[in-house]
Amino acid sequence: MEERVVGEKGEFALFSKELKRNCVERFWGRFVSIESGKGYHVKRLTLDVGKRISLQKHLHRSEHWVVVGGIARVVLDDDEIVLRSGQSTYVSVGVIHRLENMGRIPLEVIEVQVGEYLGEDDVERFDDDFDRVDFGEEEFCAGEGCGEED
Repeated sequence: MEERVVGEKGEFALFSKELKRNCVERFWGRFVSIESGKGYHVKRLTLDVGKRISLQKHLHRSEHWVVVGGIARVVLDDDEIVLRSGQSTYVSVGVIHRLENMGRIPLEVIEVQVGEYLGEDDVERFDDDFDRVDFGEEEFCAGEGCGEED
């Protein structure tokens, strides 16, 4: 059996290529699916400078957001908080929420979704900068930040 070293150049390249395939472009930036399993899904969100996701809620999942780069403004129902790198917040099922990049660099957030149903259509939007009203307005990334497919 072959022994593999974590971080070995070839292994990282394969992992990196797999992440690029899982990149989804959005109006506000992009997300990359990192890992998923029964009842959970992990993503890396990148919000472009000045962009924000829709004011929304989910009926079937909670989310835990960990800021790993940049500065985030977070709305949780009637509360608003600011998070910096290394800080996090929890979004319970049914809580109206929004994530916004209020910094000068792209906002990087690790999002852990937990629930019985994790589909992208589990969203009810209340306000949206891009006039979306329902699911389905995404494209697979082929540009900056995601890389090109080989």
